[in-house]
Parts: sequence; structure tokens; C-alpha cells
Amino acid sequence: MARQSKRFKFLAEQVLNLAPQEIPAAVAKLKALEPSLPKGIKHCKFDQTVEVSVRLGIDAKQADQVVRGSIVLPHGIGKSKRVLVFAQGDNAATAQKAGADFVGGAELAEKIKGGWTDFDVAIATPDMMGVVGPLGRVLGPRGLMPSPRAGTVTQDVTNAVREYKAGKVEFRADDTGIVHCVAGKVSFSETQLAEAGFLEGGLHPQRHAHGDDVAGNSDYRGVGLEMSKKIKDMLVADLRERIGAHKDILVVDYSKLDGKTENNLRLKLHKKKITMLGVKNSLARKALGELGLGGLEPFLSGPSTLVFGGPDIVALSKEIARWAKDIETLQIKGGIVEGNSIGPEGVTALSKSPSREELLGKVVSLILAPGAKLAAALLGTGGTICGQVKSIAEKEPAADSAPAS
Repeated sequence: MARQSKRFKFLAEQVLNLAPQEIPAAVAKLKALEPSLPKGIKHCKFDQTVEVSVRLGIDAKQADQVVRGSIVLPHGIGKSKRVLVFAQGDNAATAQKAGADFVGGAELAEKIKGGWTDFDVAIATPDMMGVVGPLGRVLGPRGLMPSPRAGTVTQDVTNAVREYKAGKVEFRADDTGIVHCVAGKVSFSETQLAEAGFLEGGLHPQRHAHGDDVAGNSDYRGVGLEMSKKIKDMLVADLRERIGAHKDILVVDYSKLDGKTENNLRLKLHKKKITMLGVKNSLARKALGELGLGGLEPFLSGPSTLVFGGPDIVALSKEIARWAKDIETLQIKGGIVEGNSIGPEGVTALSKSPSREELLGKVVSLILAPGAKLAAALLGTGGTICGQVKSIAEKEPAADSAPAS
């Protein structure tokens, strides 16, 4: 125990005071830790796992702020995953050919109900969900329940098995808003660790990963470089669904905001029913094009976040412009309004226009203005006439009522 305490103390001293590092430099320092252990502290006897942790600055307790996703690491995770597949008939044969460790149906389900969970990933074909569904209580808490969102409920068994065997990993934000995910082993070369999709093409550059990122603000920016076509199609479909019927959308860049400021911004907008949806540009272009919103494409370069919702586009522009004025690092890139692209200047101009509520208020005022004098007259000398007219109207049968029989 004393050795372990010395080890932890030494390693903590080496990293706690480090300034922020670029990924290659951080990987180099990580790999140098073990060799730098002084005499009296034993070296680790096993190949340690390298894990990346990213603070997202979200309120993970909110159901609409769940961040989750999956990625195939280019160099695997340093070990082979044990893959179980629920399938029957030709699908079962296909799963075995693809390299699944366990393949079956009801017999596997009964074994799992008995407490057996000696596998790392469970995949199921859609027709087997009747067998798999009752296993939720056993597999759910262990993170092993097949899910369409994770790509583990699929008809493409071959691709799913091969991806997990090749090093596909899943990630999800914990209760504190931090994502933890395996990136490889210490024995990997510096280049291999730096090239891990989750690090270089994933969460590091743009902070968020796929999932339900604040107020439906699922961020797709963190999806890595090594994605299969199936995963891309799934994310594009999910992105289309989240945008839904919204046709007036703004694009901003808030990548330079610190986590606290970003979280505050998201929560305040969420209260006004405004969604911020961080996106990976290539996925966004495809999803928006399919929704007829290709006019946003010129603004989808660099860190991009879609903003939509609120009472109307004017109210939305006012809100975002106000925040951009208060936060210098929040950049308005442009938007699309009624099918027309507008640049940042257009958004600013729009923010100075009367909102829908303000316009309605003015219209109502104009309608009521002439009637105000009439109302005063009726309440004065004409009050008696008004009462008589009302009395007669109440005695007269309605014009569209049926005649008495």
C-alpha cells in the first residue's frame, strides 16, 4: 500500500502542474511517466490502458443533454473484444463467419438470465429483439444492452462484428458532464495514440461528441475520422430528426468559450426553447441538404453550431446578437431565413427588427385606436343605447338556429 501511495504521489506531482498540451506533446509526456519512476517504486507489470476524459460543460442530469456515441479506433484498443450476437438462420452463420465469439438465440438469453455475462459487446438482429428485450435488467446496468443508436441492433451483422473486433468503442457523458473513453494502450507508439480517432478527429478539437448533447443540443462534432457509412447514415438521420421542421436557422462558433460560459449560455437559451446543436460539418451538409436547407453550407467551415427555436427568427436573432455582444468570443457566422442565406451582418440587422409579438402589438394598437373613441361614447351618453341593443340581441334567436317546430 505504501508503494502504491508513493507511485500515485509521484505521478500526480508530474502532471498536476502541467500547462495545457497539444495532443502529441501530451502523449509524449504520458509515455514518459512510467520510465521516469525513481528507484524504490516498482513499474507496472501490465500494459496500462490509456483513457481520454473530456469535460463538456453540460448539465448531464438533464434528459436532453445526454452525450453519447461510438467510434472505431484506427489502431484498436490493444485487446480483442468478446462479441456475442443474437441471431438465427443465415444471420447466425454470417455472424460466426465474421468472427463473433458467441452466437445464438433463446439458449443464450437463458444463460444470461442465469447471470452469465462473459462478453464485452452484445449485438442483435432486429428480429431477435423479442428474445433480447427481457434481458434489459441484466444487460442494461452493465452497458451491454443492444441498441439501434449504438449500432448494436442491426441487420448488417458482418459489419457490426468486424467493427467491434477492430476496436470500436462507445462513449457517454457521466453524471458530471465528463466523457471517458478508451484510446489505446501505453505500449502503443506515440503516433498511434495521437492518431486515435477519439483524440485527433473526435472530442479534442471541438469539445463535444454525438448524443443528446443541452435542449436537444446533441453535438455531432466529436464523431471521429474512422466512421463506417452505416454510422454516418445513422448520425445524419438523427440530425435530420433533431432539426425537424425548423427552417430558420443560425450558425455560430462558440469553440473559444470556456466550459462555464458555454454551459451558462446553453442553459439560458434552453429556458427560452432555443436549441444549440454542435455539428460535424460534413454530416451537417448532408442532413441540411436533404432538408432543403443547403443555403447554410457556406457557413459550415470550422467549428459550427446550429441554433434554432424560440418564438420566431427575429426573436432568435435578437437573443443570439445580445449574447454575442456580451461574449466577444461568440461568433455569428450566418444563417438561413425563409430559404435565403444571410451573413453575420444580416443576422445583426434582423436582430434590430420588431419581433412577431411586437408587430402584433402594434397591429392591435392600430385596430383599437379608432375604436377607443367609439367605446368612450358608448360608455357615456350612448351607454343606454348600447344596453338596449344588447337586450334586443339576447332576445332575438340566432340567425343560424333551426326554426321552432
